[in-house]
Amino acid sequence: MKNLNTLRRGARLSGIALAFVLGITGARAQTASNLDTLVAAAKKEGKVVVYTGVGNITRDIAALFEKRYDIPVEVLAARSSEIIERVRTERATGRRVGDIFLGGRSAMVPEAQAGGFEDAGDIPNASRLIDAVKNDRGIFLPTGMPRWTMLINTRLVPPAEEPKSWQDALDPKWKGKILSDDPRAFGGGLISFSVFNKTFGRGFIEKLATQDLVFARDYSVSARRIAAGEYPLYLALTIQEVGGLAGLPVKALPMAEGVPFDVHLAGMLKDAPHPNAARLFLNFFLDDEAQAQYLRKGYGSVTGHTIPDLQAELKPFSPGKLLGWATAEEQAATQKLATELFK
Repeated sequence: MKNLNTLRRGARLSGIALAFVLGITGARAQTASNLDTLVAAAKKEGKVVVYTGVGNITRDIAALFEKRYDIPVEVLAARSSEIIERVRTERATGRRVGDIFLGGRSAMVPEAQAGGFEDAGDIPNASRLIDAVKNDRGIFLPTGMPRWTMLINTRLVPPAEEPKSWQDALDPKWKGKILSDDPRAFGGGLISFSVFNKTFGRGFIEKLATQDLVFARDYSVSARRIAAGEYPLYLALTIQEVGGLAGLPVKALPMAEGVPFDVHLAGMLKDAPHPNAARLFLNFFLDDEAQAQYLRKGYGSVTGHTIPDLQAELKPFSPGKLLGWATAEEQAATQKLATELFK
């Protein structure tokens, strides 16, 4: 698998996109339909070029794709803002290189609004998407789900006192003892608090504000602060971190109401040089082999796939219950609220 040089320049997005773009253009007439025919056409194109803001998991899946289809994958992993600058430069100069862009909503939607994507047409495996992410189909394909949960220090929180619900974080006994990802900045804290606001109401956020939360902005560092005993509870730990915490005195808890989630979205760039290879790669994202890789990295499966050999710490979250996700408008409203409440 080849890697393009890391981009050094990028333009930052001015804000979170406010809406999804659904079905902007029709599928290319020359793209193949039958899967066998698609594989043959993809092989003739010779390769697929993938731009991604989520490098590790994309490289893992690219390696699996290459092994199955013997089609080289070139992966460029960079900040989404840098990728957007590259895509727009390619569009302006007419020198197309990238076939697929994989990223989060805040990057993908503005680029779609700028005309950067086209409908990849029929993706056979798209029929496997679970209901929770089907609204994200449109011109994009959901590929995996980042999720967030609560982490505790098992030495400071005895089994009988383990929180079972997000509401348990409001118990006065935890006042001043909760570390939290910062909901005033974009990230898991904002996404999670937005889901809390949407699901439980503003009153829940206001009550959290009385708990004297301590904010941080680095999942892995925060998890180790919990392991070191600085705080007994941590809100909104990304479940991708759970696999690396084995052996530490911590425990990730599956909440009774479920966990907040978001989605990675993949789309075929407009005038992609290798459209059939792009469609084949998009389809492969939803294959059991690729979804299993997402699961092993701590993500949720967008097809509901499960595997028997999952790490023990991750099993409570596979498939696990989902609390919901928040739109860009809901995240913007929650960020404003959090800025007002948490000084």
